[in-house]
Amino acid sequence: MVSPLKRFMKFGTLAALAGAFFMPQAMAQDDRPQPSRRDTFQDWTLTCFTTENGEACNISQAFVEKESGRPMMRAIVRRLPGAENAIMILTVPLGVNLRKGASMQITEDKFINNLTYTMCLADGCRLQFPLTAEALDLMRTAERGRLIFGRPNQQQNIGVPVSFNGFAEAYASFLGTQ
Repeated sequence: MVSPLKRFMKFGTLAALAGAFFMPQAMAQDDRPQPSRRDTFQDWTLTCFTTENGEACNISQAFVEKESGRPMMRAIVRRLPGAENAIMILTVPLGVNLRKGASMQITEDKFINNLTYTMCLADGCRLQFPLTAEALDLMRTAERGRLIFGRPNQQQNIGVPVSFNGFAEAYASFLGTQ
């Protein structure tokens, strides 16, 4: 059995190249109403909107291709109504290999494996998973991770870097809005 680290190293070159072409940015909210509050915590942004039921908030990060300015991946943390834990929703471009699923590498040896796609829409395909206490602890202390997913007809997986810089502060602020 191949260890997660060896599996990661197998596509490390491709992942490193992906890191050279993607950069984190606050998620654009072009087609949404104006936020009532927006705070930036390094690479994460807390955004709140006024609703009939009060304020709805999330924290987010988008990775934009440097050359074209196109979003390549978005990460959003939000709480669903009535849910105990917050969830992370990851949106990747269309054209991924849905059968391969994805993994979130948080540290060199810690992964959230077996992520499955929940739907594909015009803006990309979405994965979501609950933020468990263990995942939150890791994300609060990590600097960088990767979302690892497959593309059709390609043997190597793609690893898109995820920055956790500012995640702890953004998540604490997010919890304060709940």
